[in-house]
Amino acid sequence: MAPVFVTALFLTALRDTFGKTCGDETDCGSCLDHMVLGTHSCHWCQVDQACHQISSTQSACVAPIEDPHCASKSSVSSCKLSSCPVPKLAIKPKHLHIALAGPDGMRVAWKTDAKPKICTTSVGTIRAHADKIAQYLDGHGYHGVATLKGLVPGQLYSYQVVCDGVASDSKTFELPRPDLDKFSMLVVGDMGTRENGNAVESKKRIDALLDSVDLTTIVGDIAYADDAFLHEANTPYFAYEAVYDQYMEWMENVMSTKPFMTAVGNHESECHSPNCVASAAHHNALRNFTAYNTRWHMPSLESGGVLNMWYSFDYGPVHFVVINSETDFSGAEEEHYGDSCGPSKGAFCLPAGGFAPEGEYLKWLEANLVKAHANRAQRPWIVAIGHRPWIKIQNGLGSTEAGLNDTHRPLFEKYGVDLYLTGHFHSYGSLVPEAGSSNIPIVITGAAGCDEGLDGAKSTVKGTAQGYRYNGRGDIFQVGTLDVTRTSLTWKSHNSATGEVFDSFTVLPRATEMVV
Repeated sequence: MAPVFVTALFLTALRDTFGKTCGDETDCGSCLDHMVLGTHSCHWCQVDQACHQISSTQSACVAPIEDPHCASKSSVSSCKLSSCPVPKLAIKPKHLHIALAGPDGMRVAWKTDAKPKICTTSVGTIRAHADKIAQYLDGHGYHGVATLKGLVPGQLYSYQVVCDGVASDSKTFELPRPDLDKFSMLVVGDMGTRENGNAVESKKRIDALLDSVDLTTIVGDIAYADDAFLHEANTPYFAYEAVYDQYMEWMENVMSTKPFMTAVGNHESECHSPNCVASAAHHNALRNFTAYNTRWHMPSLESGGVLNMWYSFDYGPVHFVVINSETDFSGAEEEHYGDSCGPSKGAFCLPAGGFAPEGEYLKWLEANLVKAHANRAQRPWIVAIGHRPWIKIQNGLGSTEAGLNDTHRPLFEKYGVDLYLTGHFHSYGSLVPEAGSSNIPIVITGAAGCDEGLDGAKSTVKGTAQGYRYNGRGDIFQVGTLDVTRTSLTWKSHNSATGEVFDSFTVLPRATEMVV
């Protein structure tokens, strides 16, 4: 007899014999007080706002990582809470993060566990209602976003998000001034979450650098929620959302006070845990970058881009163009199918891509670069940000990502992109053009953490090849900073554990040699 049928019979027998089951209880208090034969038998899950039998696999709190978010009076429950959470916590906005939205705008995003009727955010006399409140996976909360416009550049603003009368913690931000001629940016890649993501050292370094930078960019592979099954205690369970939420909570101090700009990586594609492979509901809801495009809100509307897949923004003397290295061009690794499919096109292949009509993405990219190149007098620098490089440093220099090389590299060279910030490989590398070379400076900053650990060279790799001087490290975790003036771009790579700047170089205007 099928286990699901047996469970259904058991629950029916319980209801017939004892009245209500856990699933019939609609509030936390009644749930925790529910007893069968004198024994507490239920837990309340704060994540899905529902009451479940302690052994239920249908609970959003079934994975051990969610134990802090469930409550039960049962002695056999693993829930960390024995009393009900304060009710308003279900509607309190959390995981606040901000992104630039044009020269006079800031986009504010958040999450609530329960569905709110109305959410607003305000700064001074400027108030914005939520542009949308969306849920992409049943039982796992609601994601909201609001756009504040008409802001004064250079002014410090204090803001809150209020949902149904319940306010978030208060945060602050500042828009860049139009005449800003220097700034610093924190650059992170391939990070992951806490200890399981090998990211603790990098988070400490990020916190230490935060006051000295003006904004943060992550070059893809953000939380590694798709690798939640690698967190040993959660292997058999669905923990994708729990790991993503853990990352958002952990990084809120970084993301809520200074713009946090994202690029899409392959680990944003879908969920490929054993649970997701087995569950059509999970893998269909999470395919084709759905979680990424619901949680984050980049300035695509202001730049003619699409969702968070590609967009651009200006900051001081730099025009940043954030590319899509994953889909929507010939030869893209996820042109038709998601990250789980792989070259063998095995059984677990979920459709991906198609965010715009064929050819539209590359048309947008070229038009964006044409405009930026023509505007050098106002903004002398063009910096590209994307997840995958077309060249790699492991045991020497090698080629990779032929599709990216064939489609993006010629455009970058044609319009004089001054620097490409990228990741994907779980190691560090810098590629500085030799004198006389038309190569584009490239930084591979993919060693902020990651559940899968470091890869590539296990020590320093240096050399010259293909018109580059290259420097690689595969034995340490690192983050980077980019210091910008109107006449220079200075890259520094910081050892996450020690803070040592172990590699740096400066890009000067193209008529001048680079300084290493």
